[in-house]
Amino acid sequence: MDHNKYIIGGLLGMLLISVLACFLIWKRGNDRNRELQGQLAEMQVMEKRSAVVKGVSKRMEEIAFQQKLVSDEQREQAIEQARIAEEMTRLSELERERAVKAEQTALASERTAREAYQNAEHQRQLADQQRIQAEYSKRVADTLSYITIGRSLGLRALSLYQAGEKELAALLTYAAYRFTCDYGDSPYRASVYDPLVLVSQNTLEKSMKNGPITGVELMPGTKGRVITVSMLGEIYQHEIIGKSISSKCLFGDGRYRFKDLYLNSDGTIYAVSRTGHLVVVKDGVPSVIPIPGDGSPAWLAGMAGDKLLIVGSGCLALFDMKSGTMAGMRPIDFQVTGVSRLKGSPILFDAKGRQHVINSLQQIATSKSPVHGTVTAFAYSNRTGISAYGTSEGVIYCMTTGGQIRELVGHSSKITKIKMNGDRLYSSCLDGAVDLWQLSENNPEPLVLIRSRQWIQDFTLDQSREHIWATTANGSLIEHTISADQMAAELKKRLKRNLTVEEWNYYVGSNIPYRKLL
Repeated sequence: MDHNKYIIGGLLGMLLISVLACFLIWKRGNDRNRELQGQLAEMQVMEKRSAVVKGVSKRMEEIAFQQKLVSDEQREQAIEQARIAEEMTRLSELERERAVKAEQTALASERTAREAYQNAEHQRQLADQQRIQAEYSKRVADTLSYITIGRSLGLRALSLYQAGEKELAALLTYAAYRFTCDYGDSPYRASVYDPLVLVSQNTLEKSMKNGPITGVELMPGTKGRVITVSMLGEIYQHEIIGKSISSKCLFGDGRYRFKDLYLNSDGTIYAVSRTGHLVVVKDGVPSVIPIPGDGSPAWLAGMAGDKLLIVGSGCLALFDMKSGTMAGMRPIDFQVTGVSRLKGSPILFDAKGRQHVINSLQQIATSKSPVHGTVTAFAYSNRTGISAYGTSEGVIYCMTTGGQIRELVGHSSKITKIKMNGDRLYSSCLDGAVDLWQLSENNPEPLVLIRSRQWIQDFTLDQSREHIWATTANGSLIEHTISADQMAAELKKRLKRNLTVEEWNYYVGSNIPYRKLL
């Protein structure tokens, strides 16, 4: 029983073990199954994922293939673009080279064009210059022709006047003046000026019948009033009233022989007599003052400090014009031949060819005269710096500030006085002439202002410098208009008609268009 129990127990144990083993086997199988199912599910998921991945991969592959196609296409396009770019670069380089060549060609063309333009401009300028020169030459030729006609008319006028054809001579004289002035030439040329002087008859002459009139000066502060002194001891005042010279005697005493006079700025008159006396006329009242020494005084010259230098043949004397008394005397050892002024100081010339600048009686600067011959007259221009020396031989020497000297030849005897006004020089001479010289000309010729048969002792100009007063050795006083314009204006007033066409054609020329001169 027990044995059965043991057997049943054993069987039960074995069964239990078998069941337990089966259970374990089942359990293991079940777990394995679940594991396999899990793996299967996982495999299915993985399969699904793999399918998805495969699909995605295929899609990606397709996309990659498409991208590859695109990339290949882009690469080909890039290669094409590179080729195009390279071609464009090559073309650009060619274009650049062409552009450079074109630029060089353009620059060359520009240079050529500029040179052609400059050449054309130069040619145009040359043509303009030639045209202007031709026009100028024509004008010059026409001007010279008209000026020549003017001079020819002046010479014709002189001949006609001397032949008694005074009206026609006056017409030709005025025509000569117009032709000369209208075409820019100076009327102060002998061929034009001489007929103006002759035909205009703008000369007044008055015989004082009081012996040689030795000095004439313009009264300060007046336009045309002059004072004269004579060798018969007379002092006269003169002025133009109407068409004649009006004279008034201020002093008259035959015991005196006046040789020179000086007019102070206040109107006081000083006259020096060879007898050794100084006559002073102040406010119309005359006084006689003896001059010390025995120098036979003959010249007067103003000095600084209201002093008056009295020059004689053997001494110098000084007169104080303020106090009215003699202020000193000094003997000299030279023979004076001429007295004038240089830069505010008296200058004396002697027979030995020397000159003496008188700064005071104690200070005399002596030097050799820069010109040949005996100097008898002198003038200095503050404006031009020219010094003019007149000699006893009739020659006038003009010296510039640089020392250059030129001769003016026209007078035939002793020069008695020289005056300068700008580039004009006036000179008088014992040959009876008062001449005008234009110093601006290279070879000035004298224009005769006054021609007298008597010695010209002295002359002066009025304030306008258009009238001249001259004195002669026979006691005549001459007033003459020296302005060419004024003489022509006066002549025009007297003309009553124009030249006829026939006269114009004969004297002027039929090739010159006729025109009225009045």
